[in-house]
Amino acid sequence: MGAAILSPTVSALGSPTRDTLDRVHSAGFRAVQLSAAQPGMRPRDLDQSARRDVIASLRRRELALSGIDHLLPLEHFDDPSFAHRAVETTIAAIGLARDLGQVVLSVNLPPAGAARLEIARRAQFEGVPLADCRPGAIPEPPIGIGLDPAALLAAGLDPVQSVFAAGPLLLAPRLSDLSTGGMRVIPGAAPASGGRLSFERYAASVATISAAEAVIVDLRQLDDPWRAAETVVSCWDRALGPARWMGRPS
Repeated sequence: MGAAILSPTVSALGSPTRDTLDRVHSAGFRAVQLSAAQPGMRPRDLDQSARRDVIASLRRRELALSGIDHLLPLEHFDDPSFAHRAVETTIAAIGLARDLGQVVLSVNLPPAGAARLEIARRAQFEGVPLADCRPGAIPEPPIGIGLDPAALLAAGLDPVQSVFAAGPLLLAPRLSDLSTGGMRVIPGAAPASGGRLSFERYAASVATISAAEAVIVDLRQLDDPWRAAETVVSCWDRALGPARWMGRPS
């Protein structure tokens, strides 16, 4: 069974500094999801020495790296004034993912076209798995799938059905939720939060079907991400058992 460890999005908790990573470790998490857009992690700002320091910093805290986010708006690939830069920064993020252990890079990819082909070829050359997080994306090896339930719900798609459609190519499953008012809310906290995600069904399908080693706890746009992280852990424990989220042996 895959998808056994919960991995919070550090970009929502602050810069990946010593204090932030220490707090993540103290909270019991054993993996983190970084972002190529957050301060301290932008590819252009990290030389090879700095990239080795990131790896060492995570290892000292016994934190695995579940992957890296590079979630550009799809419009950037369609706008001639942004398209070249969008491809360029995505390729830079591929290089970062390679240097940090050939971890999964979560991206929003256009469904077709030269940009998609160039990015896919570069990722394959560098040995970096790509997870296309675009709602409604179809598994297309070597490109896998990343699922963000909040984005799926906003697009009128069923997150549970999307898990089954992705199958073993689901490389970057996320935990997120969307309220009936269209706001991101704490996944698993419904009905009090107004969330629309069927948390137990989604969690069970991800844990059963996905080949990913971690589920990304997506804390973006939440008012109190640290409290949200604690809530998600409790909900996951109730749904699937307390041994999973910290990677403890059963």
